[in-house]
Amino acid sequence: MHHQAIHLVKRICREVIGLDNTKASSILRLPFLLAGIHEIVKEILDSFPDAITFIDEENHTAFHLTVMYRHEKVFKVMHQRSGQYKLLLSLLPDNDRNNMLHLVGYKARQQRLDFSSGAVLQMQRELQ
Repeated sequence: MHHQAIHLVKRICREVIGLDNTKASSILRLPFLLAGIHEIVKEILDSFPDAITFIDEENHTAFHLTVMYRHEKVFKVMHQRSGQYKLLLSLLPDNDRNNMLHLVGYKARQQRLDFSSGAVLQMQRELQ
C-alpha cells in the first residue's frame, strides 16, 4: 500500500507539472501538508518546489505540522529543501501565535504517541 501511494503521487506530480501554480497548489496542498511520509513530501518538492510555502487553514506550515506530529524524516527532507524560506517558515506564527519553536516544546499530538504502547514507551519517545 505504501508503494502504491508513492506511485500514485509520482503520477499526480507528473500531471501537475504542466498546470499553472494556482491549480497545482490546489491539488498538492493537502497531500503535502498531511502526508507524514518523507518519500511523498520529497516527490512533491521535486515536482513543485513552491510547495514548501503551503499553509493550512490554521496558518500552519509544513514545518509546523512536522514538529507537531514528530515526523522526523519529513522534517529532514524539508530542512534540506527549504533554502531561503527556512528561517521565515520556522518563525511564522500560526493562528494561536505559536511559531515552530513553541510547538517543539509542546507534547506530541496523540496520534503520534499512539504508535508506542504504554506510558513508559510514550515518555521514552518524548524524551528522545
